[in-house]
Amino acid sequence: MGIGWSRQVQISLGLTLSALFSFGALAQQGGPPLFSIRVAPAEKVTLAPTIEFTGSIEPWREIEISTQVAGLVDSIPIEEGERLDAGDLICHLDSEETEILIARHEAMVASASAELLRLETGFLPEEIEEAGKNVEAAKARQKRAQEEWDRYRPLVAQGVSTKNEGTEMEAAFYEAEAELRAAEARLRLFRRGYRDEQILKAKADVDKEKADLAEINRQLKNHLIAAPTDCVVVERLGEPGEWIDKGAAVARVVVLNPLRVRIEVPQTYLTRIRPGQTATLRVDGKEGRTFEAKVEQIVPRAGDATRNFPVLMRLENPDYFLSSGLFARVELRLEDEKEMIAVPREAVLVRDEGLIVLVADPAKPPQNVSTGPEGASEAQEAPAGPPRPKPDAAIRAVSVRLGNDVGDSVVVEPLEGGEIRAGDEVVVLGGTRLRTGMPAKIIRDVAEPVKMEAAAKPENASE
Repeated sequence: MGIGWSRQVQISLGLTLSALFSFGALAQQGGPPLFSIRVAPAEKVTLAPTIEFTGSIEPWREIEISTQVAGLVDSIPIEEGERLDAGDLICHLDSEETEILIARHEAMVASASAELLRLETGFLPEEIEEAGKNVEAAKARQKRAQEEWDRYRPLVAQGVSTKNEGTEMEAAFYEAEAELRAAEARLRLFRRGYRDEQILKAKADVDKEKADLAEINRQLKNHLIAAPTDCVVVERLGEPGEWIDKGAAVARVVVLNPLRVRIEVPQTYLTRIRPGQTATLRVDGKEGRTFEAKVEQIVPRAGDATRNFPVLMRLENPDYFLSSGLFARVELRLEDEKEMIAVPREAVLVRDEGLIVLVADPAKPPQNVSTGPEGASEAQEAPAGPPRPKPDAAIRAVSVRLGNDVGDSVVVEPLEGGEIRAGDEVVVLGGTRLRTGMPAKIIRDVAEPVKMEAAAKPENASE
């Protein structure tokens, strides 16, 4: 480091001294000062135009985990900072009462289903046979009662039997008649089966009981609150033994894979950004690694204070290496690869008018003949003293906009009609006082000390 620094000081000092000698000599000779400079070539590079922003890394989602039912907290087996997979338990509410309701409704569903099955199956052959036998027995009883009534009726009319006995015989006959009709109706029912409306009602009863059971099961499921997706716990909001109302939050979680990167883009760049473009991220404290994100959304509303537009990017984070809240340097690729011009960083100067690069164009040969007042050609009179040092470059200042770094160089974009071509020599040392049109002397040999022969003092100069 000491040797390199000494060499740089020697070169800079040599250039400065030679410039002062040249300035004094040429001033005495009446010409503009001739500065010594060192140059390097501008190079053509193939890059994708990018621009760097400062971005913030945010969670992809921030979720407040709430309950759908009220209940007493039985357990919350989570801690802040814990990583959860989708489906992992966050909170368990006491569910004893709900489990009792489930058992009751399961029994009601079973009863209704059994009744529906009985109606759909109809009567068994044995039941139909038994009903037929009952009809035959009823017919026999009706026939016997009719015979008894037929026998007693004339006796009552003749006064042989009492009127009460006749009434009893008549009642027995009508009772047997009714039993026969009932037995015949039952037999017809057994043979035809149950009516359709009875079966439909039984089906409706089953559906109702099942719906009630499903609702109770849903309530039971809601007593177990699980992670909706892969996430990280950032806040725990309940403790065992606490009563939680319906809709109350029990935890807050964030989704960290993927992450969202937010940058603020000025209006001038907005038309060059579109969804799907890639960006390279570098994060403080995570040196040695770069990350790739893709543009997801462009928010079509500028900030009131900055007038910049938010651009949201998706950053995959499968190993959870990055966290939310970090700042990132975001290098956003604006276009496809194209050829650009790069110059050494030392060639970029900061002046009042902005950033400039000094191009050392080849100097034009001097004009030794001039036209006199009468139009005749006259030879220019050579100044007294030794010959004046000849410049080999003419300075041209080009205003530029900086682009990407390329090793020890930087991409430049000429502004306002300026031009820098590949191979142009640009000033990297000694250009502090140079302006457009000024001549300069290029020092080519870095190894040798910088020398500049000063012009001799004019003969008429005072001692």
